[in-house]
Amino acid sequence: MIMVRGLQAFALASVVLAQSNDTDDENAYPSNPYLRYRPDFSRSLPTQILVTTVTLTLLGVLAVQLAFTAQYHWKLARTNFVLQAAALVALLAGSIASLMTIVEACIAQSKEWPYMLNYIAVDLPPLTLQTLKNGTWSQSSVTGWQLVSALWGVLIQMTHIQFLTLMYPSRLEASLIFVLLGPLSLVAAVMQIATIKLDGSAERFAEAVRNVCNASLSLIFLLALVLWGFFVNRKQAWRTDGGTAAFGGGALFLALASCALTFVYIPSAEQYDWMPPLTGAVMLWQSFLGWWWWVGAGMGVGEVEDFLRREEKRRRRRQQRDEKRREQKEKARELWSNATSRLSARRRRRASSGTSEEIEDDSLPPSVIPVVPTLSSSSNASSTGSTSSTQQSPPTTLTGRVLAMFRSSFAYIRHSHMTAAQARVREQAGRLADAYGSEEPQNGVHGWGLGHYGVRERVRLGRDVRNARERRDAEEDVEDEREEKERARRGAGSGMWWWEPLRRWRLQDSTTY
Repeated sequence: MIMVRGLQAFALASVVLAQSNDTDDENAYPSNPYLRYRPDFSRSLPTQILVTTVTLTLLGVLAVQLAFTAQYHWKLARTNFVLQAAALVALLAGSIASLMTIVEACIAQSKEWPYMLNYIAVDLPPLTLQTLKNGTWSQSSVTGWQLVSALWGVLIQMTHIQFLTLMYPSRLEASLIFVLLGPLSLVAAVMQIATIKLDGSAERFAEAVRNVCNASLSLIFLLALVLWGFFVNRKQAWRTDGGTAAFGGGALFLALASCALTFVYIPSAEQYDWMPPLTGAVMLWQSFLGWWWWVGAGMGVGEVEDFLRREEKRRRRRQQRDEKRREQKEKARELWSNATSRLSARRRRRASSGTSEEIEDDSLPPSVIPVVPTLSSSSNASSTGSTSSTQQSPPTTLTGRVLAMFRSSFAYIRHSHMTAAQARVREQAGRLADAYGSEEPQNGVHGWGLGHYGVRERVRLGRDVRNARERRDAEEDVEDEREEKERARRGAGSGMWWWEPLRRWRLQDSTTY
C-alpha cells in the first residue's frame, strides 16, 4: 500500500515536472524550430500536381485546336504543322508520364505508415547521384527521361525558328535567324542531357547555362514578334476582322509570359521539375497563336501591298518629273530654233544688202543669250541633284560612318525581305488554291472566317503583281520609244530637209537614212 502511494506520488511529480518543462520550452521557443527546414510550398506535392494538371490541360486544348485547323495548317505550311505537332506530342507524352509517376508514388505512400501522403513533391529527374543510389530511379530510366525532355525542348525551339523564317523570308534574314538561335537551342539541349552524369557544382552550372539559353531564346522571339507586328507589317497585323488583332495580342502576351518565366527561373537555386514543361506549353501556344496571327495578317500580303503601293507612288512622281523635264526641254528647243531662225533671216537680209561689216558687229538678242547656258546649267543641276541623291559624299566622322553603314545594311536587308516576300506570294498561290479553292463561300466567308485572314487578298495580290509587271513592261516600251525619238531629235540636221513641216515628217518617218 505504501509502495502504491509512492508510485502515485512519483507519477504526479513527473507530470508536474513535464508541464513545467513544456512551459519553459514554450517560453524559450516562440515558434516551432523545425519549420525552418520545411521546403517551400513550390516544392510541395499539391503544387506539383496542380501545375502538372494545368500543363496537361493547356496541351490537350492545343491538341484539339491543331486537330481542327489541320486541314488549313497542313496545306499552307506543312513544315510548321509537322514541327508543332511533333513538339506537342513529345511534351504531352512527357507530361502524362510525369503525372502517372506522381500518382503511382502517392498510391505507394498511402499503403505505408502513417497511411497518408507526404508534403514534399515526388522526385522526378533530373536527380542527384545520392537520389539515384536510393534505388527509386535506375540510370536507364533517368537517361530516357532526360532524352525525351531534350527532344521536346529542341522541337519547340525548332518550331519557333521555322516560324520566324516565315515572318522574315529572305535568305539573309534566315541566315541571321539560324546563326543566332540555332547554337542556343543546341547548347540548351546538350546541357539538358549533360545533367545525367553530373552532380554538385557541375550540375548547377549546366542548369544555369540551360536556363540562360532558354531565356535568351525567349527574349529574341519576343523582339522578333514585336518588330514584325509594330514595324514590318503594322497595318495588316492589327486588323480587327477575323480575329487577327486578338491572335496578335495573345501571341505577344504569351511571349511576355514565357520571357518572364525563363528569366525568373535563371537565379533560382531550386530547380522545379514542373517549370520546364509549363514554359514549353506556353511557348507552344505562343507559336500557335503567332502562326495564325501571321496568317490573319495575310501571310506577307500586306507587306507586299504596301511595297507595291509605295512603288506606284514613286513611279508616278518619277513620271511627272520626266514629263516636266521633257516639257522644259521642248520649250528650250523651240526657243532656240526660233532664235536661230531669226538670226539666220537677219544675216541673209544683211548679206543681201551688202552690209557685211554690220553683220560682224551685230550680236544676238539679249533674250536669246542666256537660253543655252540656262538649259545646260539646269541639266547639269538636275544631273548633279540626281547623282547627289544616289551618291552622297562619304562621311568623315566616326558617327557618320556608323550611321551610313547602318542605313546601307538596313536598306539591303529591307530589299532582300521584300524580294523574298514577293517570291513567296507567287510560290504559294497553288497552296492557297488547294486550301480554299474547293470550298463554297458562305456569306463571303470561307471556313471559320479564314477568308477574312487576308487569304483572299493573297490571291488577289498575285493578280496585282502580274498586272504591275505588265504595266511596267508597257511603260518601259513607251519609254524606249520616247528615248528613240529624243535621239532622233538630237541627231536632226539643220539643212533644208529639216524645215517645217519636213522636220515633223522626218521625225515620224521610220526609214533609216
